[in-house]
Amino acid sequence: MAEPTTIPDMFYAGTRHRLADALAVKRDGAYAPISSQEVVDAVERLALALEGRGLKKGQHVALLSENRPEWAYTDYACAILGLPDVTIYATLMASQAAFILGNSNSVWVFCSNHDQLQKVLESWHELPDLAVAVLMEGAVPVVEGRTILSFAQLLDEGREREAERPKVREWGAERQPGDLLTLIYTSGTTADPKGAMLSHGNVVSNMLACLKHLPIKEGDRCLSFLPLTHIFERLAGHYVMLHMGASIYYARASTPCPRTCWRRGPRCSPPCRASTRRSTPRSWTPSAAAGG
Repeated sequence: MAEPTTIPDMFYAGTRHRLADALAVKRDGAYAPISSQEVVDAVERLALALEGRGLKKGQHVALLSENRPEWAYTDYACAILGLPDVTIYATLMASQAAFILGNSNSVWVFCSNHDQLQKVLESWHELPDLAVAVLMEGAVPVVEGRTILSFAQLLDEGREREAERPKVREWGAERQPGDLLTLIYTSGTTADPKGAMLSHGNVVSNMLACLKHLPIKEGDRCLSFLPLTHIFERLAGHYVMLHMGASIYYARASTPCPRTCWRRGPRCSPPCRASTRRSTPRSWTPSAAAGG
């Protein structure tokens, strides 16, 4: 099989592994698995819904969310459609998120919950390009003059076009390595944040280079706890794992993962039992200081 050159190439190659737990998320204290087929279903239905609502190649879509399956679905659907996504840390204040939304000219924003949506509502009047907000979890509020949709509603809209699913792969095949994939903003500690423009080719070439050094294999389990907004996690814990057929288990935001993983190793966060650990050096500092 030829090496992938774009994220849609990688997505469809990676989901051929047909895992029962391609993704897993904590629900009621236990991990609930999401199969490779369910991931493909969600991504393709979301892509159909976004296309049906008029989004066009080159328009920017923002993600204001913690790590969760819907983050992954949105990222892959946008990549297939040629919609560069703009990732925003869920820990940012409303004014900081508003700056990135405005500077990136984002036309849609996906929000994980009501807290993130509220940040958008506070500044929406300053964002002339922003047309739609999508709420991943919770009841959709009615706000005069604003279009707010639920993630489930979009999946239902895509499901209504089930017969058109083959089109989605065709759209993905149109992507080129030089197409813009994402805008990732700097921290803004010394000045206003600046968006780094990364193409499909940038990210895929880095992913393939990583695989020469990472002993990842099908059936491994990865505990995802760094923010997916961070390029390290997005590359190593998102794209690499799916491509190699490793399962991705999302940690809860409150889980002290580095310390737990350091002490328990592969028995981390049962029943996840992660077999790979990767993080930035700073994330491991508290664990090492604690005598791990």
